[in-house]
Amino acid sequence: LFCFNQFGDCEGAVLRPGNVHSADGWKVFIGPIVERYMHEDGTVTWAQLHTAIVRGAGGKGVATISMVEDITERQEAEEQVRQAQAERLRAEAAAEAAREADRLKSELVTTVSHELRTPMTSLQGFSELLVQRQYSPERQRELVGVMHLEARRLTALLDNVLDIQRLQAGRLTVTLEPVALGPVAEQIVAVYQGGTAAHTFVTEIPADLPAVYADREKLPRVLSNLVSNAVKYSPAGGQVCVAARQKGEHVHLTVSDDGLGIPADALERLYERFYRVPGPERMDIRGTGLGLTVVQELVTAQGGRVWAESEGADQGSTFHVTLPLTPADLPGTGRNNR
Repeated sequence: LFCFNQFGDCEGAVLRPGNVHSADGWKVFIGPIVERYMHEDGTVTWAQLHTAIVRGAGGKGVATISMVEDITERQEAEEQVRQAQAERLRAEAAAEAAREADRLKSELVTTVSHELRTPMTSLQGFSELLVQRQYSPERQRELVGVMHLEARRLTALLDNVLDIQRLQAGRLTVTLEPVALGPVAEQIVAVYQGGTAAHTFVTEIPADLPAVYADREKLPRVLSNLVSNAVKYSPAGGQVCVAARQKGEHVHLTVSDDGLGIPADALERLYERFYRVPGPERMDIRGTGLGLTVVQELVTAQGGRVWAESEGADQGSTFHVTLPLTPADLPGTGRNNR
């Protein structure tokens, strides 16, 4: 469709593409304009308006000539191309996610298979000794103690693997309820205290510390992973301290050690799956690189936060965890308000 419109004197008007100009009551659209029109029957028409200025002597604009073009087929074709491109990008993203999942699964199987060997070998070896030989009661308790520790390590490893699988599948759930932190910490410390003679354990948790709002099953796994790390990464022994205090609307829990420390450039990577701080002094330390990943995810799911601090090599490390108080113990509710 072509249109020719004449207008009066517009001497001095500056007409530029893409602008709307007025001259003697005429609206002049310069440049292509695309509009979408809906018909009564529901069909859609796309139209594009092109307008040009007709100039007379001296370059004075005297009229416009316009063309309206039906571009419905072109718009539909372009939309199909856009949809195809978006679908291709989604398919590529899904394929990349599948490749990453396969890589993580393969790495998980390899890592866990390696880590399972040691506790399983210990359990099998010490149980065979108890069955086949006669030992004094003291020696029997010693062997059973080692077996108990390896069984605890095996349980912790399997718990971490199951948690990682739940995270990957988006099926990790928490049930929040009031949990007394002191007894949980005492229980975890007692387990690890019985498995090492090189470490001393200190628990600094006030008896009147308010309960945290946490998952009764998952909170011990958080603490167990942190204490386990403190013991593993202080191979020369030293003190492991578990402390907690109320800080505003949260309980601030810390687990500190006198061990190898953490380089500054590794602090932010500690929670990556399978990441382990490199270094020859750590080569013989067992681990999957999953424990801190699980800690971060479990703490976050319970409404808390986790971070680590270290002054550097051989300066030890401190892991911090905050967990919310139970709603009844929040400041301003009249209970345990400090």
